[in-house]
Amino acid sequence: MKLVTVKRATTDGIVECTGELYIYGGFQFCITYDADNCAYYAIELSTGLSAKTAYTFEYETFQLCICSLKRWIVNNIHLFSAGTFERSKELLSVYKYDYPLNNKI
Repeated sequence: MKLVTVKRATTDGIVECTGELYIYGGFQFCITYDADNCAYYAIELSTGLSAKTAYTFEYETFQLCICSLKRWIVNNIHLFSAGTFERSKELLSVYKYDYPLNNKI
């Protein structure tokens, strides 16, 4: 498991978070617990936006929570299309954030 520190785009500003690098389908994600103490997030690296949230209280262990995020990415990678990224870029520009927020690792 490779740990990475990335920028995360929020409505309150850019914050750094650390988590596990997860690569699937040509996309990079940071699986992090840093953002909230009751949830894990899958942060798509180029946009810094949350792709999916998994709440720890819904799982027996933290590892099951992390596995559910990875499984969601695998099952929904088709959602990461050119149109999705164009909408993400537009959202980032509303808050005057640059794209890409994080460079590929």
